[in-house]
Amino acid sequence: MNGWETACLLAAAMLVCNAALAQVAVWPLDCLTRVTPEHQPGEPGALEIEGARGEIVSAQVALRSDEALTDVRPEMAALHDDGSTIPGDNVTLQWERFIEITHNSRGLPDDALDFKAPARIPDPFWEDEALDIPANFTQPLWIEVEVPRDTPAGHYEGELTIAWEGGQVTMPVSLHVRDFEVPAERHLAITNWFTFPGIPWRDTVEIGSDEYWRLAEQFAQIMVRHRQNCFRHWLSWATFRYDPEEGFSADWERFDRYAQIFFDAGMDRMELWSAGWRDGDHAGLETRIRMVDFAVETPEGVELSTEERFMGVLGELERHLQERGWADRAMIHICDEPFQPSVASYREIAAKVHEAAPSLKTIEAIEAEGFGDELDIWVPKLSHLNLWWENFRREKQQRKIELWFYTCCHPVGRYPNRFLDQPLTAVRALHWINYLYDLDGYLHWGLNHYATDDPFSEEGLSGPHPLGDHAIMYPGEEGPMGSLRWSAMRDGIEDFEYLWMLEQRLSALKDRLGDDGWWLNPRQRPEELCRRVAQSFYRYNRDSEALLAARRLIADEIEALEAEPLLFVQTSPPEHTEIPAGPRLINLYGAADPGATISVNGAEQLTVGDSGTFEMPHFPGHGLVEITAEKDGRSRTVYRSFVFVD
Repeated sequence: MNGWETACLLAAAMLVCNAALAQVAVWPLDCLTRVTPEHQPGEPGALEIEGARGEIVSAQVALRSDEALTDVRPEMAALHDDGSTIPGDNVTLQWERFIEITHNSRGLPDDALDFKAPARIPDPFWEDEALDIPANFTQPLWIEVEVPRDTPAGHYEGELTIAWEGGQVTMPVSLHVRDFEVPAERHLAITNWFTFPGIPWRDTVEIGSDEYWRLAEQFAQIMVRHRQNCFRHWLSWATFRYDPEEGFSADWERFDRYAQIFFDAGMDRMELWSAGWRDGDHAGLETRIRMVDFAVETPEGVELSTEERFMGVLGELERHLQERGWADRAMIHICDEPFQPSVASYREIAAKVHEAAPSLKTIEAIEAEGFGDELDIWVPKLSHLNLWWENFRREKQQRKIELWFYTCCHPVGRYPNRFLDQPLTAVRALHWINYLYDLDGYLHWGLNHYATDDPFSEEGLSGPHPLGDHAIMYPGEEGPMGSLRWSAMRDGIEDFEYLWMLEQRLSALKDRLGDDGWWLNPRQRPEELCRRVAQSFYRYNRDSEALLAARRLIADEIEALEAEPLLFVQTSPPEHTEIPAGPRLINLYGAADPGATISVNGAEQLTVGDSGTFEMPHFPGHGLVEITAEKDGRSRTVYRSFVFVD
């Protein structure tokens, strides 16, 4: 028995002893299981988590007592491994808070729900470090560890202590740091539209005050912490003027200060509002998009037409963006969710935008097709992306557009979304869909658009829409706070980065192999692993362990490509393909160290030549193929599975 196993047994014994004295149960949980107050105790033991450098790793524990506990406080100190340390300051501990629901989101089948109403659903966090916990009430604790980028790979150990008046329990914590780094650069565009300063600060914080700008910094920092990299901004924050001799000018002070705060925090792009408006019903056959009549100060007696104001304001914006070095970081909306009858008029306005501000990209959440070259960033709803996929895919390939997707109060049914009563796997699967279909970004309208003055209520989070649709951020006494759904969203974006990193390492392997690696498709293996979680736009695996197991396997394969002995295998057809009877033939392609012996299902097949590659047919007798490379007493084995059908 090693030292870690001994420590776990001793800590478990201590936990059981303290539980007996204080009648308290504490147990570890993964980051996808939501715990209700009625949740019964699970198995006690160590909290075991893992992640890569530069990642925020999520986990949970839960506590339940048959006696009320007062002033309950968690503490987790630094984590250590052979002289290396992850500081305690990198650990965030937050008690989870519950939202009471009286109904479920309309349009969701029962098996797509995580909770049936009435229920108490954990989502926000308490700001207080200490809570009083009633008897027979299960209280979950959310844990996040931010792994520094200079942390050596290894197995870090620590301890979580939960103390209250009259007692405490301890739990061993183990963090396995993977031997790779989640890139600081974001490879997925993410935006959650927000209102600023929003409830409750809109009534208490004066525009332009020190508190106002401090709050803007907090908004920016918490968004970046959740890997959001696009922020909403308003052209109306600049004051435009026109002089017949000098032309258009503007006071950019407030506009620039706000933008700079978000760029300094780590944001990549800003979305500007807005160059058009809807004349008519949302989807009416006579609906048209009109250009905005921008407010412009003019000398007495000077009048400008709507188009003159429009072109002048956007021209001044173009000049200013170029001057600030933001020209490649700005996007502008014209009119949200245009339907088919207004596509032609939308394109007319978008063409005017490009004429006035050539560097400014147009972006829109769309309910239609056929926007041509006038729209640079197409953001269809997830359900429409599914229904019109071939058209959107062709547009992306031919026009080189950016193709994102969005969710809002739709889609419902079996589509994943961010509703409060859906499982957290639904939130996280959204970004596996991003990877599966090579989609460039994701948009949601509701970061903090509370429907009432009580954001911690069913009505405040939801209004007339599905549960939680209005917000995934909550206001605290000291500034904005996160939520379980927002953390799950961030974890899903990090999942995307894992898949991206595996693809990049396979691209590098293909380059090293040269012509002998003709067969290697760097996206095939990541897509095979991605399909373990997301199979289509609306089919995803709701099992949390399946998602976490797929993630661990992606991490294993990222590391394996830099380890010895080398073995990478690609199959034709791809893994998990249904193979009917007769004859069943799978082609195996691989990369391994020259001189390595390759065995398939235990039978030696060949020795790898100087090219470091091999190609071979395989007639499988069953659906699991085991491939092993062995050299100099070291071996590596990989598995590929297929579905045999009659």
